[in-house]
Amino acid sequence: MNKAARAYTELQYNRHMEELQNLHPNAYDYVIDADPHKWSRVHYPGRRDLNMDFTSLCADYYKRQPLIDTYSVPIIPVRHPFTWIMPSDIAERVILNPSSRR
Repeated sequence: MNKAARAYTELQYNRHMEELQNLHPNAYDYVIDADPHKWSRVHYPGRRDLNMDFTSLCADYYKRQPLIDTYSVPIIPVRHPFTWIMPSDIAERVILNPSSRR
């Protein structure tokens, strides 16, 4: 029954319910009497956030105007580290790589 409850399409739901009916007829009758709209993802009448297309969450960023806005500001490259003005106590610090095991 868990597979039927979590099915995303009616085809999957029907397949799992048919399997449940063949294996456990009493359990099938019980869940049908319990109203699938209350426990089935496919038949749930409310919001179905789990069924949404996740690519739509960032689709606005790929439209024309956001891309134009992104490249409208000039990008200032970071210069070579020798040109940086840095306090001497910081410049003299030695930073070692963390030891790692492989």
